[in-house]
Amino acid sequence: MSFSGSRNHRLMKASRATCASFFVLASLMVSVSVVSAANSDFTIDATPTTLCVNPGINGQSVISLSSVGGFSGTVNLGGSVSPSYANSPTLSGIPPSVTLASGQTVSFDLTMSTTTSTPLFTYRVTVSGLAGSLHQVNIELTVSSACSVGGVIVPTTLGSIGSDLTLTITIAGLIGLTSVAFIVYVSRARTRAKQ
Repeated sequence: MSFSGSRNHRLMKASRATCASFFVLASLMVSVSVVSAANSDFTIDATPTTLCVNPGINGQSVISLSSVGGFSGTVNLGGSVSPSYANSPTLSGIPPSVTLASGQTVSFDLTMSTTTSTPLFTYRVTVSGLAGSLHQVNIELTVSSACSVGGVIVPTTLGSIGSDLTLTITIAGLIGLTSVAFIVYVSRARTRAKQ
């Protein structure tokens, strides 16, 4: 009887130790799972983040959302322009939401539209994404008469050349302004010399 009782006692201790080990292992697995879920997130980026357009010209930026740390889910999107004036730039192309799978990147084209009545100013365009946490990306949109379509700031007038010559040149792309001015100036000078 004593032998049987001792054996049962050892079996009960072993069973308790096994249960304790299983509990600890399960706790560790849950902890790892929680840490992994806590580190999963998404990022939001824009390319380019700086634009310069003439009034009446539209700017465009590519917005990209990427899964980080195994994140998967739906990201709700929105956009805003600051400051808000009458005829301020308007936004289009932002979907209400995007769904990301683990490791996936989703992109879309954001269009920033202006009119000839849009006030000349540097606006801050903000695109926001919300999925548990809020992430934002800002785009600097300058509306100016000194901007070309490609976003390069160039002069739109040459001003005076000589004492009686004033030129106003409309830029369509990138033109060698110095060469154009020199040719026109020499042409005018030769014409006057022949008179």
